[in-house]
Amino acid sequence: MKMYHLSKANLLTILASIYLSGCSPLIIKDGIVQKNLSNSERNILPTSHDKQAELYEKILLAKIAEGRQAYSQALEFYIAALTIRVDPEIAREALILSKQQDDSESALQIANLWLKFQPDALMPLKVMVFYNLSQQQITKAQAGIEKIIQLETNISEQITFFDQISAEPNQAQVLELLQTLAAQQPDNRTLAL
Repeated sequence: MKMYHLSKANLLTILASIYLSGCSPLIIKDGIVQKNLSNSERNILPTSHDKQAELYEKILLAKIAEGRQAYSQALEFYIAALTIRVDPEIAREALILSKQQDDSESALQIANLWLKFQPDALMPLKVMVFYNLSQQQITKAQAGIEKIIQLETNISEQITFFDQISAEPNQAQVLELLQTLAAQQPDNRTLAL
């Protein structure tokens, strides 16, 4: 028997096609399962299946666009998927792509969507700190940095993050901010460095 190996992208395409074409939605209206609805009534009632199918469609289109190197289009599809349902893995992929494309508007939009779903997620918090620093919104940046210090348990990750934000164009303000935080948190060895 010959074994066939499918790539992750091909498998996703096949599964999405099967799902989109072969599933019939269960329709619930006012908490009661509806069995004898006409086609026009079925089109009016939104179902979780419709949203799920739309989510998979957007993810699939993003993957296809990414494969064709249409990165701005892929970002649009990822953002559309995240407005349907925030999934940290999709958000992470979209943030990485926005960083690679140097698209700060998309990164900000993705980070905001992700933070609404997971307020303690480190990756979007870091994006927000970088954005706030670039906009010279030091108070917002400080709040973000304090939260990251609280959440990030890996000291080497903290040091890397501090090095990255210290390289920002407004370096003097960032260093002053870090010194203020070090004075407020004398027990934090990372800030002392």
